[in-house]
Amino acid sequence: SVDQDLLHIPFINSSLIYERAFSVADPRMWNSLQLNLRAIDNAIVFKRHLKTLLFTECYQDFL
Repeated sequence: SVDQDLLHIPFINSSLIYERAFSVADPRMWNSLQLNLRAIDNAIVFKRHLKTLLFTECYQDFL
């Protein structure tokens, strides 16, 4: 959707190889990000916030 900056995920046969293809996996991963993260238009700021999110999710049991 345009409002949420979602990417189109192409219809793919259920084959595992195609499921892992960049053209399918990348939009799916992008669409799973939080809206406020997808809305960032600066690459440096985006990377910083993404790194923080990943570390928080990965190490939440240790924080």
